[in-house]
Amino acid sequence: MPNSMEQFDFFESKSLKKTKNKREDEQKIDTSVILKKIKTPRFREAIYGDGLFESLIHLVKELKKEMPNYDTILSDDISGREVSLLLRRLIDKKRTELNKPPVKTYFLASGRHITYESKIFDGIKNFIKNEKDHLGKVLLVTEFISSGESISKLVNILEQLEIDFDIAAVSMQNSPKDEGYQNNIGYLNKKIKYGDVGKGGLAFHDRTQSIDKIFIYEKDISAHPYVKQDILKEEQKEIKESREDVEVLAEELSKFI
Repeated sequence: MPNSMEQFDFFESKSLKKTKNKREDEQKIDTSVILKKIKTPRFREAIYGDGLFESLIHLVKELKKEMPNYDTILSDDISGREVSLLLRRLIDKKRTELNKPPVKTYFLASGRHITYESKIFDGIKNFIKNEKDHLGKVLLVTEFISSGESISKLVNILEQLEIDFDIAAVSMQNSPKDEGYQNNIGYLNKKIKYGDVGKGGLAFHDRTQSIDKIFIYEKDISAHPYVKQDILKEEQKEIKESREDVEVLAEELSKFI
């Protein structure tokens, strides 16, 4: 059994290592430089005021070990789309290093408005069922988990079909172990990889006015969202800038994988 001095040396060494790693991370982060490259107001505000970039760093670190093993991304659209594009960039980087093919990405017309009785839910379930043998390990991506109710619908499909999956969220309203999640996703806390408990992910959720302009109708049975045809020039500009911002964030986050 180690004596008290040996125990002190052990914990001091561990503490110094943790401090060193934190300092190394801080050296890699210069949000002022990132902000100069970001064009979209909602991203700028979230990076400056809500710790968005720090949340993304933590999420990426949580996913780092398994990144090259994800064969498919299932995106909880609409607001999960940009997060999915960002993570796809990072996952493909790791998979390329191992000579693996690019990760497959599917955008699903999910969300809080979808019920188990809706035609869209049936469409999503049938799509995943038909693709089951080609999905491999799945990363289910969303931007923010509030009650867990909406993401639980996709989780139930994946569990029923016995598909291997993890969940990635930029942020959560509460810790996965919180009692409020028990009826939805509380039992899945080991599968949930998230950036932080806070508002960071809401930058992707708050796609005000024009981002992507995807309409989902209950009368449809498609598993996937679709884009309005008559997008205005200013809307096209905002979509273009937000995608460019996602590329900037992905490039900066690649330093942590």
